[in-house]
Amino acid sequence: MSGLVIGGTYELSFFESYRTEKLPGNDLSVILDEGLATAVTIYSNANVTNRTWILRRTSQLVAAKTSYTLTFRSTHPLGTGDRTTIIDGVLLTLVEPTVKTVYPADNSTGMLVGANLVATFDADVLKGTGNITLRQSSDDSIVETFDVATNAVTVNGAQVTINPVSDLARQTGYYVEIDAGAFKDHADRSCPAVSGNSKWNFTTMTDIISFVKITSDADCDIGAYKTYTHKLDFGQGIPGALINGVQFNAYNHATNGFFNFSRAISSGSYDDHAGNGGYNVSGNLANLMTDMYYNGGCAAGGTTTWTLSGLTPGADYITRIYVRQWEAGSRPASMVFDPDGAGPLSDAVSQINEDNATSVGMAAANDAYYISYPFRAVAGQNLLITVTQHTTNGSWHLYGLTNEMVPPAGTLILIQ
Repeated sequence: MSGLVIGGTYELSFFESYRTEKLPGNDLSVILDEGLATAVTIYSNANVTNRTWILRRTSQLVAAKTSYTLTFRSTHPLGTGDRTTIIDGVLLTLVEPTVKTVYPADNSTGMLVGANLVATFDADVLKGTGNITLRQSSDDSIVETFDVATNAVTVNGAQVTINPVSDLARQTGYYVEIDAGAFKDHADRSCPAVSGNSKWNFTTMTDIISFVKITSDADCDIGAYKTYTHKLDFGQGIPGALINGVQFNAYNHATNGFFNFSRAISSGSYDDHAGNGGYNVSGNLANLMTDMYYNGGCAAGGTTTWTLSGLTPGADYITRIYVRQWEAGSRPASMVFDPDGAGPLSDAVSQINEDNATSVGMAAANDAYYISYPFRAVAGQNLLITVTQHTTNGSWHLYGLTNEMVPPAGTLILIQ
């Protein structure tokens, strides 16, 4: 294949036929001369004869040079009989890059008000001519217009970063539009527009410490497109919960001090508990919200401290603590987040009742929530979270915890 545009995105399709027998284990590898390989294995019922299958296989190539040698390699491990692979044709089509991933994710909530906006294309792009427009969802009013030619918009390969001049408002919905032609590929073709209020919309965080009701896998803010430093499922369940492609680490008494996490108590004793059914939650989220650990027999004024380590100095994170009512009752506590260890920075919830925390946004006692805390890691320091229990044996139940690295360092979600 020759005459390619360096940096251009190509759809590579080939059409293959299998003559006579199509057996399990028939492998076909497509190999570029750079040593990059994609293997496709055909699986079917054995000993089906005198048939022809014509299949189209499609993959994507971002050209690093102007020509490639393409090799098709067929392997038949059974070694006998006539099992011939025939390549009927190859089609190479230059396609325009499109936006595939965004931060904040489409339809997401809890965006940091000072974070940049990031759009990632499926291939490298250059600045073209046009604008990126940030609008408020409530009335479509323009919050800020970014001319792509300015320094407010930067391009690094396939990733475009947009830096608003001011922090966004809290608890406010926004959406982003990108003009057609604002970016172009290396073949000088315009990238298509992102338009309307449904392609890239999001809502900013409420307070520094916020409480979000969750009911299922769809609204729990756990996703494989995110980069996590911590994803912990507490209690007796082994392995940990698997939610939206994210495999949680099972954390219990035997693993204390592992996974860049530790817990310490000033009074009482640890109890890794099997738990009971999750309150008003469904899907795999119920596995996370069932078992937990708690500080049994803790005296009034006793504390539990969780330490998150292994953080990157200067990086932004969001910690989420998954919580629900254990029983009808009252377990008042306070919670303090210290992003600089024992330093001067801290944020606190002065009164939080795990069983009925209506005063801080957990309005329905029988529902599950996560407590969200955004922070920036301080060099040489860990994030400390300290819970002080205000009544004897008013134990705090910890079901799950995640710590998400905020992009652009993370992997971003598909735009649909």
